[in-house]
Amino acid sequence: VVGPVSQIDFYGNGKLQYLFSTQQSVYVIDRLGNDVGAFPVRLPSTSVSGASAATYSDGSPMRFFVGCQGGVALFGPDGKEVDGWKPQHPEGQLQGVARHLVCGGKDFIVYRDQYSYYFTDRRGSRRLTTQPLAPGSRSEMAVAKSGRYFVTTTTDGSVISIDPSDGKLSRLALDSIGPENIARPIDASAYLVAGRRMAAVIDVTGDSPRVRTVWRTGLQSLGKVAVAGGFVALYDDKAEEVRIFSLADGREMPASPLKSCGGMALGEANGGFAVYTV
Repeated sequence: VVGPVSQIDFYGNGKLQYLFSTQQSVYVIDRLGNDVGAFPVRLPSTSVSGASAATYSDGSPMRFFVGCQGGVALFGPDGKEVDGWKPQHPEGQLQGVARHLVCGGKDFIVYRDQYSYYFTDRRGSRRLTTQPLAPGSRSEMAVAKSGRYFVTTTTDGSVISIDPSDGKLSRLALDSIGPENIARPIDASAYLVAGRRMAAVIDVTGDSPRVRTVWRTGLQSLGKVAVAGGFVALYDDKAEEVRIFSLADGREMPASPLKSCGGMALGEANGGFAVYTV
């Protein structure tokens, strides 16, 4: 499997299926492992960054993006490549899945390589240009709660906000986070940036990002991150430990650290949280 396995509502009836790609094909399967619709579908070139799905607010059919060698492929629910999709080709190799985001009242298809982000419209034409910003290799772009800007991180650990109207960048320096950071949205109002030494919760409710909470993580290496129920679990792949912290104040939980050889999931349970490790 290349990239993430995600849950989607293929039929729009509240029942969930699983979307993922291998190097050669993109799959949609049900909970029993049965193929759904016209899937699996053979890819036009090797998948390098995985698959994602988008449902537009205007009622258009679900779309499936797959990061392939040389660019992003787009399929409809019938398993056929979408006519008219002519995406901007990345300069480097795609990293992370392509995502559909709405910012400033407009639809954006966002993907990235090791040099910068690419912002296109729903047909693949460039919608926004920014200066190169070296995105963090494991950063997930989000949209501020106000809908006024995108937010992501760079390889130096800075938080970057991007104006959707002109591509102007603003930088919030987090020098202590470090280059090997993982960043992802917690919810519509907050964004997590985690590194080997420090972690921070960034407030994205206002006109620009600001630090809400910052704390020391003290990891030897940061392999994975999971967020749920007001907590974050950080997997230290050198120490083979999971460290669990409160997102409210950065306090480490009494049960932390937990031993693990790599498998980790975090979920909500009875008003608290549950950690699953292997």
